[in-house]
Amino acid sequence: MTGYFPEFPVLIKGNGEPWTAGNLYLLRRLAFKPEKYEEDTFASIAKALLKYLRFLENNQLDPLNFHPRLPFKRPTYLFRQHLIGQVEEGNLAPSTASGTINAVINFYKGLVTYQVLEADILNLVHKSKELLLPIISNDGFSKLLSISSSDLAIKKPSASKDPDAITDGGTLFPLTKNQQDCVFRALQDADRGIFLLFLFALMTGARIQTAGTIRVRTLKNARRNADGDYMIDCGFGKEVDAKKGNGYTLVVPALLHRSLLMYVESRSARRRREISYYGDTDKNYVFIANTGNPYYTSKREKNERRDQELHRKVGANSASKHFKPAKGDSVRKYISEVLLPHIRRENPAFPDFGFHDLRATFGMNLLETLLGYIDEKNEKERSKGGKEFIGSMWALEQVQERMGHADMKTTMQYLNYRRNKQWRAKIINEYEGLLLKHAHAPDNALQV
Repeated sequence: MTGYFPEFPVLIKGNGEPWTAGNLYLLRRLAFKPEKYEEDTFASIAKALLKYLRFLENNQLDPLNFHPRLPFKRPTYLFRQHLIGQVEEGNLAPSTASGTINAVINFYKGLVTYQVLEADILNLVHKSKELLLPIISNDGFSKLLSISSSDLAIKKPSASKDPDAITDGGTLFPLTKNQQDCVFRALQDADRGIFLLFLFALMTGARIQTAGTIRVRTLKNARRNADGDYMIDCGFGKEVDAKKGNGYTLVVPALLHRSLLMYVESRSARRRREISYYGDTDKNYVFIANTGNPYYTSKREKNERRDQELHRKVGANSASKHFKPAKGDSVRKYISEVLLPHIRRENPAFPDFGFHDLRATFGMNLLETLLGYIDEKNEKERSKGGKEFIGSMWALEQVQERMGHADMKTTMQYLNYRRNKQWRAKIINEYEGLLLKHAHAPDNALQV
C-alpha cells in the first residue's frame, strides 16, 4: 500500500516504544479500504485505544492475557469498570465512555478479521448478543431489526432536546428574520468571498463541507431546472462532498449562481487560486481564503495528494508534507472573532450562532414560504367552492428533498419547531394579557 495519508496516528507506549498491536490494527484497517481514509475517524479511534493502552500500562495488564473463567479479571472488563468510574466521578462523558469501549471491542474484532488473532479470543474479550427491535419500515410495514450488542457496552443517556433547537447534524438554532438581517448587514463590510459563502449557505442549506468543496467547473457545468435555477449533484462519487457521502442535489437560485460566476472571474478570486493547491484552474474551489487555503478540503483533494503523478499535473509541491486538511475551522473562527463582535456593537444581546445554523435557517425560511404558498392556494380554492389544494406534507417533502434528509423525522422537526414557536407565542400573549388586566385593577381592589 502506497500513498499519502495526512495526520495518520501512531500509538506510543509510556516507554517511548511503538505499541505493536495497536499500530498494526490501525495500519491493517487503513489497508483494508485506503480510499475511505478519514483523518478524523482514525484520530478518534487512536484516542480511544490510547486510553486503553495507558490503562493497561498503569495496571500492568497484558491486552492478550484473558482469564479463562473469570470475566472480571480480564482487561476489557476491568477497563469497562474504569470508564464507568470516570463517568460517575464526572470526569468523562457517558457518550465518550461508550465510544471508547466500542473502539476497544472493534480493535479485537479487527485483529481477528485481519487474521492477526485467532477467532476464539473474541469469546473472552466480551459476550456478544443479538437484539431484535420492532420497527416500522418506510413502506409502513412492521418488521424486526437485528442489531449486535455486547455485555461491555456502556449505556449513554438520551440527550434532552432543546425546544428552541433543531437536531440536524448537530443542535441547530434557526435565525429569525431580524437576526438574518443583522448578520448580512455586518457582512456588507466583509470580504466578497466570505459574504457569498454565507449567502450560499443561507440560500441553499449547504453545510460547510458542501459549500466549501464547490468547484469552479462544478458551478459552470451546473444544469438548469425548469424553474431556471441550477442543480449541483453532491455526495459519493461527485466532486462536491456531502455528509457521510450521502448523495443529494443542491439547488442554487439563478441570481446567486450568476453572482458566483462573476466572483470566480474577479481579480481577487483569481489571485487566491494562483497561490492555492490547484492553481488558477476551473478544478479549484469557488471559496478560498486569502491565504490560498480552502475553507474545507474535499475528499477528492485528499486522494489526489496521495497520487504523485497528479501532484505534477497541478503544479504543486509533491511532498505535501506540511499539508493539513481544512475542516471549516477558519470560518468558525471568523464568526467568533470578527463577525459576532461586529454585530454586537449595535446588538449587544445577539446570540451565539454557528455556520451550520444557516442550514436550519434555510430550512425554516423554505418551510415558511411553502406553507404560505399552500395557505394562499387553498384560500383561492375555498373562495371558488373547490377543495383544498395540498397540505403541509407536500411542503415537508419539498424541504426533505432540498436539504437531503434521509429520514422524514429530521424534516418533521422543522414543522414541530414552527408549531411550538407559535404555541408558545400564543400562551405568552394570553399570559401577558392576563397580567396586564390585573395590573390595571381598580384602586379599591383587595389590598394585601
